Amino acid sequence: MNTNFLLRFISSLLLGPLVIFLVYIENIFFYLLFLIVIILTVYEILKLKVKNIKIFILFLLIIFTSSTLQIYNLNNGKYLIIFILLLTWLSDIGGYVFGKFIGGKKIKIISPNKTYSGFLGSILFVQSFGFYAKSLNLSFINEKILNFYFLLICTLVVILGDMLFSYFKRRCDIKDFSNFLPGHGGFLDRIDGLILLTIFIYIVTLWIL
Repeated sequence: MNTNFLLRFISSLLLGPLVIFLVYIENIFFYLLFLIVIILTVYEILKLKVKNIKIFILFLLIIFTSSTLQIYNLNNGKYLIIFILLLTWLSDIGGYVFGKFIGGKKIKIISPNKTYSGFLGSILFVQSFGFYAKSLNLSFINEKILNFYFLLICTLVVILGDMLFSYFKRRCDIKDFSNFLPGHGGFLDRIDGLILLTIFIYIVTLWIL
């Protein structure tokens, strides 16, 4: 087990529950957390050397910020935010675990670091969570979003976000956006898939919720 993986594992165990707790207790704590993340993310963006990429990510961040606040202020919005966070994290964890420990052939046409096993891991982790959540009959989670195909699309959106921001890093000739989060890199390295998924789910909420 290398040092980077250990740091990633420990920081995830500490930060994940803390973030969910702050979202759950609502109001000032959530807004303060969100403000800190946005400020640090903007700092990471402003450091980028490629102007076009800098502008595009700022544009995405504005839409993400608006989408997050709109979702949070829906009925049961905090639960939907937690749901989005869990989907993103599970997709990332599934891809990382399967890619790291199973490995196998890389999907070079998509990304030099993505493997078919990692792609499968993302799908399996998210679908397993959806199956479990559906079995609990949670009243605050709309069953339409636990549909197999919807969760599959969500997983693909998260992966797309990861690939998009990986492309941006290659264009800017950097490994990570910063080193704010031990084992993870910067905030943009962690919320890349979250940005696209939040925007996607907000659009979906306008239609089905």
